[in-house]
Amino acid sequence: SPDSVMLALKLDGSKLLERKIRVKRSVKKEKEKKTPPGPKQEFRNKTKGKNFRTNPGKKQTQASSFKGETADPAAK
Repeated sequence: SPDSVMLALKLDGSKLLERKIRVKRSVKKEKEKKTPPGPKQEFRNKTKGKNFRTNPGKKQTQASSFKGETADPAAK
């Protein structure tokens, strides 16, 4: 209440139980608005909460189904 604020401001600098009373007036500060980052923000929104899969309709194959050329260890 306004009365308690005025009393507190009057008591500023006085001593209570051998301790100095400090009172400051509360002032609301304007918050500075941060500018959102460019493409980084868009990237976060697209993949948030989803597991990454290149082809979601197809099942992923196992590593044993590799169809490339393998090195022959006996050829050395």
